[in-house]
Amino acid sequence: MFSLSRHDPSLELARFVEFYWLVRWDRRGQPAHEQKVLAHPNVHLVFEDPRAHVYGVDRSLFVRRLEGPGTCWG
Repeated sequence: MFSLSRHDPSLELARFVEFYWLVRWDRRGQPAHEQKVLAHPNVHLVFEDPRAHVYGVDRSLFVRRLEGPGTCWG
């Protein structure tokens, strides 16, 4: 369905960043998939084409529609 990988920050940023994450999917030739996500209660800076987003401390469930190929990281 998708792959998720986590990466440790540099020592200089470890005080402020717990980890970086990268999500990739490729749904070409397959139906779209709605992924339910309950985010860890932190501020997330997410880079996804065509722009970056900042998500505040959110404790609610959100749904992300995955279709075609895509990448998202934060």
